Amino acid sequence: MAELLCQTNPTKYRPHLRFGNDEPYINAQLNKALYGTLQGTLRFWEDLSTFLLGLGFTRNPYDWCVMNKEVMGTQQTILFYVDDIKMSHVKESVLLDTVAELKKGTVK
Repeated sequence: MAELLCQTNPTKYRPHLRFGNDEPYINAQLNKALYGTLQGTLRFWEDLSTFLLGLGFTRNPYDWCVMNKEVMGTQQTILFYVDDIKMSHVKESVLLDTVAELKKGTVK
């Protein structure tokens, strides 16, 4: 795979080509967490939590993957696991507003 990447885009990948046990591999520092890794999951949780706290949500003290906020007199709940998010509120417009905030926000 490393050799194929170098053939596909030599300028980008050849500087990162290394050999170990006579086998080629790519060694590079990533700018953001790699999807599917523990670090990636933790980074997503940190980014999303920070963003939601900035929107006025508070953490559930028993499960930090659940956040609540009172909107229009009723509770809005957001829960997330790995890269899945579930939101609930009695008014659909509140959910759509939150989705819009997430889309324009800095969550990666």
